[in-house]
Amino acid sequence: MIPDNIRDSQWGKKPVRIEGDRLRSIFDPWHPWQFYSPFEFFGRDREESLYMRFAALESNEDIRSFVNDFGFLGLQGISLRKIMIENDAEVEESLTEIKFQISRMHILLGLQQALTEKNLLKAKRSLLSLRSACKGRRRIFISGIIDPDNSHGYDDTIDAEGEWEVVKLDGYHAIVQEISHELQDVHQTLMYDFSTECYKGQWIVPTLLSAMYTMFSLDLQGGKILRKCQNTTCLKYFEVYANDTRKIYHDPSCAALQAQRNYRQKTKKKKEEASQTSSAGED
Repeated sequence: MIPDNIRDSQWGKKPVRIEGDRLRSIFDPWHPWQFYSPFEFFGRDREESLYMRFAALESNEDIRSFVNDFGFLGLQGISLRKIMIENDAEVEESLTEIKFQISRMHILLGLQQALTEKNLLKAKRSLLSLRSACKGRRRIFISGIIDPDNSHGYDDTIDAEGEWEVVKLDGYHAIVQEISHELQDVHQTLMYDFSTECYKGQWIVPTLLSAMYTMFSLDLQGGKILRKCQNTTCLKYFEVYANDTRKIYHDPSCAALQAQRNYRQKTKKKKEEASQTSSAGED
């Protein structure tokens, strides 16, 4: 569910180019910043959720294309918005920093999925990956009893049920911490609308990155979960209501591809078994 007026939030975009480890805006006096609402790409269709598109980016060219279409993340904070509105100076962001943000969101999606599915090993692996990705930036807390790097507290004799309770507690804490960190500057203000002669709320979502984490947060509160497509060659996640256990592919083409793959594997296995049986008979 999307709060009233949040779709009024605006963000700017313009063409960019790659220069070394930087993405830099292209100066063109005939094409100033174009403004749009990131929330146009949220809530209507699984494939349109902007933060899920972002988490699936891989190559430098994928990143450049995304920034071309949706703008910089806003890693410079409020200063970037001022540049957009007040002048046409060049803007740049680090590819390394953008890749960190992609990796962090991708890991958080996987962690949420693992917790929903009660997959102990995957949840624990995601927690350790998140800590590794955030090292030197923010502390990701992992209880010593389940932390293999903690020589004093680690307990390899803990049973699966006890370990799951600890991983679940640490996992949800990490998700809340990381999303809340990106939402700290998102807030609602009060304004008076003279056209309707009434007060109404106005959402302030200062950057594209905070807009995507706002979408993530709203989805987590809305009864939906994030599920990874079960086509082994597809990296995409999709939204599904938690009680829907049937939908495991993000679209019919992935279901067809995986069905063909399973059929080929089954046929190959039968041929191998038949060959082994034939060889045994000859002996």
